[in-house]
Amino acid sequence: YDQPIAVSLRLQAAGGATAAQVDSVLWNDVGETAERWRAPERSRLFLELDAQELPAGDYSIVLLAYDAVTLAPLPALEGGIDPGQVVVGRLTVP
Repeated sequence: YDQPIAVSLRLQAAGGATAAQVDSVLWNDVGETAERWRAPERSRLFLELDAQELPAGDYSIVLLAYDAVTLAPLPALEGGIDPGQVVVGRLTVP
């Protein structure tokens, strides 16, 4: 990669509107962003969404990878619904 990569973790309501979101740049174990990685590396990232104020309903948990400089989504992944966007789970708020 020639730019830092970021991810967005989102809760999307049934109609597709984003109800909650948190974003972060990916870092490796020594604090380097993707453009400094020398080989395929892993990034461990913990993101926390505040869902306490969400109205009752069903939500999709979506992960979107994008270029942190241009904000352009990365190409679609297998099983993706849009460029760089993948549904990774579901959440029901009673």
